[in-house]
Amino acid sequence: MTFSARQQGLRIGRVAFAILFFGACSTNQEEFRLNNLVETEGREIPQTNAKSEAKLLKLQAGKQVEWFECRAGKSSKKAAFLINGSSPFVSEGHCKSPLAQSFLSQGYQVVAINRSGFGQSNWVDDWGGDESLQVMETLWGKLPYKIDGIWSEAEGTILASRLAKKHDLTWVVLGNGIYDLEIFSELSKNSSHQESIEIIKKKEGDQAFEKRSISWDFEGFPKFVYLYQGEGLDGFRKEQGQEFMNGLAAAGHRTALKTVKTKTGDLTENDHGLIVISAMKHFSIGETSAK
Repeated sequence: MTFSARQQGLRIGRVAFAILFFGACSTNQEEFRLNNLVETEGREIPQTNAKSEAKLLKLQAGKQVEWFECRAGKSSKKAAFLINGSSPFVSEGHCKSPLAQSFLSQGYQVVAINRSGFGQSNWVDDWGGDESLQVMETLWGKLPYKIDGIWSEAEGTILASRLAKKHDLTWVVLGNGIYDLEIFSELSKNSSHQESIEIIKKKEGDQAFEKRSISWDFEGFPKFVYLYQGEGLDGFRKEQGQEFMNGLAAAGHRTALKTVKTKTGDLTENDHGLIVISAMKHFSIGETSAK
């Protein structure tokens, strides 16, 4: 695998920057060294009544994006922008889901979007590529809210990270994230992942990795970055998170990397919801905490 001089410079420069400032970022790093393991078993998420509405945004050539809106009374006009990861958001009962409730309980309206291939969203599945980014930007421009931050998990973190760099956001929360697509492609054993990555490589060349690897260049990323993963999940995700976190801390971001203690390593909807509340509490952004 070969990379352009610019790509190599981005990666080498980021590593050198992290090493150079490692000794100056102990305050940022202390946040993820302490209390790294998060317990979710037996904890509850506060319930908030919310109006739910499923929507479709029609695009050109018969394409469309499906999204859901959860509105909680006369609460703040700020909103959380959610991009689905490995599972779709569903219309029935979505606003009662632990994930939606976690944001509603913190005073956020919720805008939840299904990526292509999930629900009724049907544009080209480009793994967070330019077309997906343009779809998100189109929808973003039509929202009546001030988006305060973005959440996503698994494959959705690529698109969430690219979008977060383009807007003046307060925070981003990423679960089981993909921060360096090159490393992910080398270590993932999932045949579906490999097929998808091979398709975008053939179409875009080495730029496929550069534009989808937030850890190569996170300029413009929000100040507050909360990363988490299930204990015992694939090691490559943990390695990416650790390296990404080190670089963010070196650049002055307030960052945390948390491990969620579960029996299997897989994260449930309740796990995701409780982690969101932990993130808001950790950075003193939200309004309440889990019981």
